[in-house]
Amino acid sequence: MYFNPAWIIQIAERIRLSVIGIVLLPGYNEQEKSLMLKAVQKCCNIPVYENLSDEDLMEQVQLILTTHELQGTNVKQIFLPMLPTVGTTGEIEFIQLIYRTLCSKNRYGGIVYG
Repeated sequence: MYFNPAWIIQIAERIRLSVIGIVLLPGYNEQEKSLMLKAVQKCCNIPVYENLSDEDLMEQVQLILTTHELQGTNVKQIFLPMLPTVGTTGEIEFIQLIYRTLCSKNRYGGIVYG
């Protein structure tokens, strides 16, 4: 299983984006969850949640970076590629995508593919 959130965390830190949590979505077995949790703990100290139904968490969120399109949410989403962007140009393009998504006048969610 490939799961390495470090590149996303590094970009978020670089642009001073506050990451308030990482949600591990259902559908993984215990071994996969354990591997993903270790990958998160290896790169950061961000809280990990096991479901997206936490109302307090969702009220604080302006943007979701996700590997799965989330239904039933009014939060803007960026669908992450499975592999990290390549090189400086790839990072800049991803940062611009985050900026454009946050500046979007769409107030009712939506998804952008990164």
